[in-house]
Amino acid sequence: MSRRPRSLVAAVIGALLLASCSGMTEGQNQLLGALGGAAAGAGIGALATRGDTTATLIGAAAGAAVGWAAVKLTQYYSQKTRSEEQEAAAYGYQPAQGTIVKIRNATAAPQQVARGQKVTFETDYSVLAPEGTSSVAVQESWELSKDGQVIADMPARTEQREPAGWLSRASIDIPADAAPGNYLVKSRVAVGTSYDERLAAFVVQ
Repeated sequence: MSRRPRSLVAAVIGALLLASCSGMTEGQNQLLGALGGAAAGAGIGALATRGDTTATLIGAAAGAAVGWAAVKLTQYYSQKTRSEEQEAAAYGYQPAQGTIVKIRNATAAPQQVARGQKVTFETDYSVLAPEGTSSVAVQESWELSKDGQVIADMPARTEQREPAGWLSRASIDIPADAAPGNYLVKSRVAVGTSYDERLAAFVVQ
């Protein structure tokens, strides 16, 4: 890599780091993180390949995923939707099965979303446990991926749930610089050693 491109990458990263010291909104910080990651990725790609353009672009694409690290769950909400008896009958549950969880459905809405807008994840699931169980610790988590690469792994939430049907809902803001295309969100619900997962898709335009 020649001195000029290398200096340019360093200058860009330096400018971004200086900019981060001033007051910025959360959305601006997401964009800053992505641009910094892209610049760093481009620099790494170019250094590793002595300026090869294709590898530099690949490095930039990988670095841009860093911007998703600032994405957080917002507007979390949950509610009981069905009784313990309804869930046990629906699954033919037997106490010998112990405490288990089952996901009925998982969605992402809207299915087409513009950058800077919100997408909401919903998980409809069941908690099944032997009679007399008042509540169990249920862990809910969401993992976002694009083109087979995990780009955001939201911190898990642990909630006390009584045996019943439950609906949880949470939103994220799509980064202003998000790459357009197809995304997958993997919803996971776990209690003890029992867990269930379900995929839902959405498109960033």
